Formats: sequence, structure tokens, C-alpha cells
Amino acid sequence: MINLEGKIVAEKINDDVKKKVDSIKQEPHLRIILTTGEKDALVYTKTLIKQAEKVGINADYVEISSGDEMVSAIEDARISTGISGVIIQRPYPEGVDVSLVQELIPREKDVDGVGYLNMGLLFSGVDGLFPATALAVIRLLEHYDYNFRGKRAVVIGRSLAVGRPISMLLLHRHATVTICHSRTENLAGVVREGELVVVAVGKKHLITENMIGVGAWVVDCGFNYDETGGPYGDCDYDGVAEIAEAITPVPGGVGPITTAVLLENVLKAHLLVHCK
Repeated sequence: MINLEGKIVAEKINDDVKKKVDSIKQEPHLRIILTTGEKDALVYTKTLIKQAEKVGINADYVEISSGDEMVSAIEDARISTGISGVIIQRPYPEGVDVSLVQELIPREKDVDGVGYLNMGLLFSGVDGLFPATALAVIRLLEHYDYNFRGKRAVVIGRSLAVGRPISMLLLHRHATVTICHSRTENLAGVVREGELVVVAVGKKHLITENMIGVGAWVVDCGFNYDETGGPYGDCDYDGVAEIAEAITPVPGGVGPITTAVLLENVLKAHLLVHCK
């Protein structure tokens, strides 16, 4: 069984980003917008800022508590020539819909790839700034020389941030993709047909060994903490590992690559504007 560890992939991406940042004159700058009082989002934000500093990217954050403040913060980031990229951390303030963020975030600074324009580029197969977790899944599999062409891929989850973007990236690599969601009938039967299974739901141990076909590759994008503070994913790792040919651990699989790819997107956005 292959343990699909993401650390070595993330380290390579981070090294490449740092080398490129060191070679340019103006330091890229990431602005993070988050809702006041969201402790988990703040912890992640501070971790992201520390990682950004390691690769030479300046990063800071602003806190907002309403939709109006979010609009103002996005506009400030849009007009600032010193800001290369902006992300808006979930959860959003009460009453704010994701469509507002998708509409307002400027395409060239949308390093999370959530805006309408970057989503359109992704679905059209045109290069753009795409969601980091979706890209992280592809980068992980490419590192382990996975051959996508013709494979039956099952993606569990249809979110705009993860499930749908992953599905499109797999389609662009000539996989045959099935998307499962909360209304899918006979989920176990559908998943069992997958040669590649990507799960991004956020539900503890949704996928068990009896749902996986022998020899499947399994990528678990889920990450949460249980009541004891222990991390867990969407797959029952121990059980699935008995059946699968390859599986990502949680933590240590997709997560480290997601952060690295996000910072790579910041550099990409910076170069698109400042180094044409």
C-alpha cells in the first residue's frame, strides 16, 4: 500500500516559490480577510502568514464583521497596487452569500480561485487561478505518477471550493468522472466502481473499507478535529488502507500541499500583474 504523503510535494513547491520570489524585486503581498471572532479561521490565518514569510511572501489580515465591511475590504485590496492576492476566509459574516464574494473579488487577485471569472476559466480549460485544494490533489497524484487517462474517478462532494473544481481538473486529464453528493443513491455502490476516489465532504469516516474497490487510489481532502482534539478525515484510514492500493493520510496528505499551492498562486498573481 502506498501512503500518499504530501510533505515532500509541499516542500518542493515551497522551495520553487522561494527561489522565484528571491529572484524578483518586489515582494508579493497576500491580504487575508476574515470574520471577527472566528477563532479557527484566525489560527489558520496566522499559520498561513508564518508559512508565507518562509517563502518570502508578505502577508497580513484584516477582520470584518458585516457584509458592508467585507465589500470595503475587498475593494481596498482591489485598488491597492501593493497587494498581489486576496482570500476571504470562511465562515463569512452573517447574511453574506458566497455569490457576493464571487462577484466582487478581482480575477487577477483571486488566489483562492473562487470568483466567477476564474471558475469560468477552469471549466473552459484555460489557465487561471484555481482553488488550492483541487490543485493540491492533482499535484499530489502527479508526484506519484498517477495515470489519469481513462480512469474511472469518483468525486464525493460538489462544493465550489473543492468537489467541482477537482472534477473539472480530472476531466481535463481525460479521467471519466462521477460526482456524488448528499442526494446520491447507493453511494457505496457508486464509490466501489471508482479506480480513483476523491472525497471532500467534511464528515468523519464517511468512506469505509466496504465502499472501496480493491486496488483503488483514495485521496481524502477532509480535515476536522474530534472531541478529544484528534484530527480525522472523511475516510476510515485503517480500514480503507487494507483495500486500497494508495491512500492519503490525515493529517499529512493533501493539507500541506494546499497551503503551498495557495502561496504559489499568490506568486503567480503577482507575476501576472508586475512582471508582464
